[in-house]
Amino acid sequence: MTSLQRSAREALAQLQSSRILRWGLVLVVVLLWSEGLARLDAYSLLKQEEGRQARGEVARLQALQREQAWPARREEARRLLDLQERLLWQAPSAGLAEAALQDWMRGISAKVGVGVKDLQVSRVAAVPKALPQARAELGAMRVQLVGEFRRLPVLALLQEVALHERGLVVDRLLLMPASQPPLFELELRAATLLVAPGPAAPPREKPP
Repeated sequence: MTSLQRSAREALAQLQSSRILRWGLVLVVVLLWSEGLARLDAYSLLKQEEGRQARGEVARLQALQREQAWPARREEARRLLDLQERLLWQAPSAGLAEAALQDWMRGISAKVGVGVKDLQVSRVAAVPKALPQARAELGAMRVQLVGEFRRLPVLALLQEVALHERGLVVDRLLLMPASQPPLFELELRAATLLVAPGPAAPPREKPP
């Protein structure tokens, strides 16, 4: 008989002969059983709470899907995007956008009486970000204008720039009243929207 078997027989004999030891063993088993039940109950409550939260999230998502305001919000976002696009100088190419801005600057300067000494429109690095329509590219232009300084014509030119339907931002205004003749230098920025030209209209048929 091994020592392990002998120890087991001795423990069993003590358990049979001692009532206190038997009740102590029963108490230990009951305590372990109670702790196991408590852990199981806590785990069940945790899972129930997680399920309740998940059902609440599903209910909120379903309510959002049924909400009638989403189409209106989508239309509002599209309208705001159209308004923003209207502030940009739109052209099929950057060269055409620069030419259009240069022509406008010369025309409006002549209209308000500003004598233009130098006018340059240069391209700024394009912004690598396509619009959601995937039909346009954003870019930017810089305008540098040197003209004869006379207070009222210069103020009128700045007012025309501020009121233009396209976005024009004044970067710098340098007055040189001591030069001969008095001069000013104006730098502007403008955003461009390069839009591919639409399909050409089919030729009209001649009447028989």
